[in-house]
Amino acid sequence: MSDVAAEPLLNAGAQSTEHRSGNEGAVKIQRPHVVVVDDDETMLEILARYLTHVGFDVTTCDSGQEVDALLEMTSIDLLISDLNMPHDGASVITRTRSRYPDLPVIVVTGRPIREADQAVIDTHVSEIFEKPTPLSDLARAVARLTGSLSARFSG
Repeated sequence: MSDVAAEPLLNAGAQSTEHRSGNEGAVKIQRPHVVVVDDDETMLEILARYLTHVGFDVTTCDSGQEVDALLEMTSIDLLISDLNMPHDGASVITRTRSRYPDLPVIVVTGRPIREADQAVIDTHVSEIFEKPTPLSDLARAVARLTGSLSARFSG
């Protein structure tokens, strides 16, 4: 895939950034851990590259089962999910929020929201973005919802 454009439209691992300040040595700053779940591999790659570039640790999952397994092993700071996936994005969101009720959730969708999904959105979703959307808008929402001061993006 080619480099992500400066204002594109809409891999993983815990990393930290180091900052040196005088003689105090290295200070580790933990970057927010964002999980992106989507059945579209291209979308996963675009979101992961951009969000990593602007200062987040990103793990991608292509199914709800993968999210469930990941949450057994690690903690996360925010979930970004598509609604229209083969195994129902709404159920991924519902299961995740039942385990972590305070976890911020962002939905990124390219289709109209179905009436059946509206209750999940009203109850469990912090923000909704319709494709196409500028990635900088999504990154700002991620920074706001995770309380991140380390994210860097233009716009």
